[in-house]
Amino acid sequence: MLKQGDNPYTWAGCGLFVSGALVATSSLFILGVAWFTALGLAMIIIAIILLALARSVPKLSPEFSRVLFETGTENLAVLLEELAVSTRAIYLPPRLSNGKSRALIPLAGTLKAEMLKEALPNRLIVRYGAGAQDIGLLITTPGSAAAQLVSDKTETDTELLSATLTAFFSGTLGLADAVNVTNENGSIRVAFSQLRHERVNDRTDRVLGSAPASVATAVAAKMWDYPMIISSEGGNSRKYIVVIERLK
Repeated sequence: MLKQGDNPYTWAGCGLFVSGALVATSSLFILGVAWFTALGLAMIIIAIILLALARSVPKLSPEFSRVLFETGTENLAVLLEELAVSTRAIYLPPRLSNGKSRALIPLAGTLKAEMLKEALPNRLIVRYGAGAQDIGLLITTPGSAAAQLVSDKTETDTELLSATLTAFFSGTLGLADAVNVTNENGSIRVAFSQLRHERVNDRTDRVLGSAPASVATAVAAKMWDYPMIISSEGGNSRKYIVVIERLK
């Protein structure tokens, strides 16, 4: 069993590198067998690839990352339940929420895209319009962490969004096998394959959407640099579909 901090890619890469070096040098200078030398070089190349992969493995295990992810989601559920909030959240890009992807939940008023012209203050309760009822909650969601995986200057590329979400859900959390993103008539369609996640409660799903939908929408809002909402979601563990649209 590996100790904390051990990385199997590192150990395998180092072992294969030493073995490949010994095979290549002995066959080249002692045995004089060309194919054996080629085998040693191939082992060294594979070792270099394994050492490179070791740097991409997350420091936290998928199990621990999943616990943190679900704990944050449950805390949001308690907050929304206590405040009796039921309006749909709008996911904002960093330029509208002080440099970090957040979700704005209108408490009573109606929110339209033209009302969001400047960055909102870094507070929990914010005013987004001139009306007396234009007040909402500006909160950090589970998608805020995933949005940090995307660079600040990026193109609106569905393939890049697919790769980012797959890395987060498959590599970091271990909650899905793959994520596929397509752009259909202006709507972003996100398909999760073999999704392993349980819903938190009805109010959270009604306001923020499910956790996978929340993450996908937060990342899309940052990539497209535009406020996004969850239009619809549904399916089963084998294939779960989330449709994201721009705020009108």
